Amino acid sequence: MAMEPEREPLNSTMSNADEEIEMSGSSAQVNNEPGINAFAQQDELAFLNDSGGRSELTTGTPANLLQQMQTHWESAKTLRTSMSSDLAPWTAFVDRSKFSAPAKSEVFGRVRANVKVFYANYGVLLGGLAIFILISNLYFLLGMLISVGSYYYYRLQTSDGSAFVFRGRQVSPSQFYVFLVSFTLFLFWLTGGGSTVFWLVASALSIVLGHASFREVETELVLKVEDDFGAFNQLAQQV
Repeated sequence: MAMEPEREPLNSTMSNADEEIEMSGSSAQVNNEPGINAFAQQDELAFLNDSGGRSELTTGTPANLLQQMQTHWESAKTLRTSMSSDLAPWTAFVDRSKFSAPAKSEVFGRVRANVKVFYANYGVLLGGLAIFILISNLYFLLGMLISVGSYYYYRLQTSDGSAFVFRGRQVSPSQFYVFLVSFTLFLFWLTGGGSTVFWLVASALSIVLGHASFREVETELVLKVEDDFGAFNQLAQQV
C-alpha cells in the first residue's frame, strides 16, 4: 500500500504567503516614501557643496572684489588721460591781457564758453583744492574713509548671497544701510564736515565762476574744442 506524501497545513501556507505579501508591500512603500528620497537628495547636494560648490564661492568673493577695484582703477586712469589731453595751455589760462570786466549780457556766454575750453584746468585746480581742504581736516577724511570701508566690507561679506552676521546676529540689508547712513551723518557732524564741504564748494564756485566770467572768450580755442568733439561743424561754417 503506497503512502501519500505529507502535506503542509493549509493555514500555515496561507499565513506564509500573507507574510511575504506584507513584507513586499512594506518594502515598496519604504522605497516610494517621498521623505526618504528627499533626504537622500539633500545628502547628495550637501556632499556636492562640500566638495566643489563651497570652494567656488569662497574663492569667487575676493576675485569679484579685486575685479571691481581694477575696474575703478582703469576708469580713473582713463579719466586722467582724457583730462590730460584736454588741458588748455596754462599760459592761455592765466594770460592777464585776456581778462576784463564783463557786461551783464556777456557773463552767461563767457561762463559757458570758458567752461568748455578750460574744464580740464578747472578739474586740476579743484582736485588740488579738495586735497588741501581734506588734509586740513584729517578727522573728517578719516571718518569718510571708515564709512566707505564699512560699505565695501559689507559688499565683500554678502557678495555670495549669504546673510551679514555681526556679533552672532543676522543683519538685514535695510538695517545695515540705515545704520551706515546714520553713522556717516554722525561722523559728518562730529568732524565738522559741514564747514569743510561749505569751503570746498564756495572755493570751487569762486574759482570757476570768477575765472570764466572775467576771461574773454577766444573764438579759436572754442572752435578747437568743438572741433575735437565733432559738435561745432555748423557754427564753424557760419563763422
